[in-house]
Amino acid sequence: MKKKNLKEINSIPDVSLFSISQLLQGLQGREWSRFVGTYISETYSEYKNNFLHWFVSYPLWQKFGQAVFEKIKKEESFFRFIRRKHIFTGRVVEKACDTILLSDEKKWSDARLLQTMKSLAIKFNAMNVWGIGVVAMDFENNYLTAWLERKITTALKKRTHIRITPQKAFTILTVQPKLTFSQREEMDLLRLASKKVITQHDLRKHHFHYCWVKYGYIGPEVSLTEYQNALSRLRSKGNLRHVILKLEQERKKNIILRDHLSGELRLNPEVRYLLQVSRTFMYLQLNRKELMYKTYYTFDRLLSEVGSRFGYTRQQLHNCLPKEIWNLSAHRGISKEQIRKRERLFIHRYCNGRNYLYFGSAARKLLHDIMHQEKNSMHAVDFVQGMAAYLGNVRGTVKIINTVQEIKKIKRGEILVSIATTTNILPAMRHAAAFVTDKGGITCHAAIVAREMKKPCIIGTRYATKVFKDGDRVEVDATHGIVRRLNSKS
Repeated sequence: MKKKNLKEINSIPDVSLFSISQLLQGLQGREWSRFVGTYISETYSEYKNNFLHWFVSYPLWQKFGQAVFEKIKKEESFFRFIRRKHIFTGRVVEKACDTILLSDEKKWSDARLLQTMKSLAIKFNAMNVWGIGVVAMDFENNYLTAWLERKITTALKKRTHIRITPQKAFTILTVQPKLTFSQREEMDLLRLASKKVITQHDLRKHHFHYCWVKYGYIGPEVSLTEYQNALSRLRSKGNLRHVILKLEQERKKNIILRDHLSGELRLNPEVRYLLQVSRTFMYLQLNRKELMYKTYYTFDRLLSEVGSRFGYTRQQLHNCLPKEIWNLSAHRGISKEQIRKRERLFIHRYCNGRNYLYFGSAARKLLHDIMHQEKNSMHAVDFVQGMAAYLGNVRGTVKIINTVQEIKKIKRGEILVSIATTTNILPAMRHAAAFVTDKGGITCHAAIVAREMKKPCIIGTRYATKVFKDGDRVEVDATHGIVRRLNSKS
C-alpha cells in the first residue's frame, strides 16, 4: 500500500467498533461532492487500549474543510440548506429513538428486531452526513474561527473606545440563545427539585427524557438513584426558583450584550452573517453529538435483546460491524473467535463504503507503512500553547480526564486536561477550575461548556495530555492561550 499523508484528527475514549463504524459511514457521505466537489472518501481508525485514534489524509481534510467554508461564505442559501438538513435529520433520529424506547422489543420477531436496528442506522448515518462539513471546516482547520477573529480584531482597532480583547469580543458575539439537551436537562432538574413534592412518576419521567444525555458511545446511562441523589443535593441549596430565574435572566442579558457589541463595532453584513453561522453551528454540533448518544443508548437496548436471542453478550456485539449483526437474520452466526481478536489492537479502514479490518502483524505493518505520526519531543517541555476559548487566569493541579471512569480523580478547583471533552465527563468539568484540550476548534464541546460555566479554557494545544501528568502544578493563562508548568513552590 502506498504511503499516505495521514494525520490523526481525533482520539476518542470509550468507543466500540459497532458505534464508530456507523458514525464513519455517515461522515463519509458522498453527497458533499455534489456541493463542494470533494468528500472524505477514506479513513483509518486504530483501536488500542480502549481508545480510537482517527486518521484521514490531511490534505484532503484541509481541502474539504476549506471548500465547505468558501461555499458557505459565498452562498447564504447553502448555509440555510445545511441548517435545514441538520435539523430535519436530527428530528427523524430523535423520533425513531423515542418510538423504539416506548416499545416492547421483546415482543418483536427476529426479523422486525434486526430490521428496526438497520432502519435506525440508516437514519443515523443520514444525520451524520451533514455534521462532517461543520467539523472539517473548524476542527483542526479553524477556517471559520480564524476568519472571524481577524475581522473582529480589525473592527476593535477602529473602535478604540471599546476596551476588550478580540477573544473576549468573539466570546460575546457568538452567544446563542438555544439550549442543548444537556442544558435543558439541567434546567428541568432544577425545576423538578424546586417542587414541594417530587413523585416517583416525576422522577421516572425525567429519567426517560434525559438518562441518555451523558451516555457517550457505550454508556452507561444515568440511573434513577443518581437522579435522586442529584435532587437531594439541589434541594439542600435553598431557593431554587431564584437560581432558575437568575440563569434565565443571565442568558437574556448575554444576548442583549451580544447585540449591543455587534452594533458598537459596526460590523458589516458579511461578518454578521458568518457570526450567525458560527453560533448556529455551535448549537447544531452539540445537538448532533447528544442525539448520537441517544441513538447509541437506543441501539444498546436493542443489542441486549439481539444478544439474548442469538447467544452473544452486548459487549461481543459491540465488537461487530453493523452488517454482521443485520446478517444474523439470515442465520449466519458471527465467529466468537473473530470477536475476541477485536478486543486487542486492530485497524479499521473504511473506504468508499467498504470495511477492512487488520489484526496483529498486518495491523502493525499498516501503521508503519501509511500512518505518518507527527514527530514531537515533549519530554523536556514545560508549556503548551493553544486557542483561548474563554478568558481567565488560574493555577491548579492537573488531572487528565478522558473517560467516565477517570471522573472520580478530580477535585474541586483542579485543572481538567483532556484530549477532547465530551458530554459524559460534564461532572468533572463542573468541579474543574479550567479546561485544557489537545483537540478542538472554537465550536467544540469544551469551548461551548467553558462559556456556559465561565471557566478559563484553552483548546487545540495538540500535546497537553503528553506534556502534563496528574499532579503537575500549572498556570492556565487563557488570556494568551498558554499553559505553563510551575515549580513545586508556586
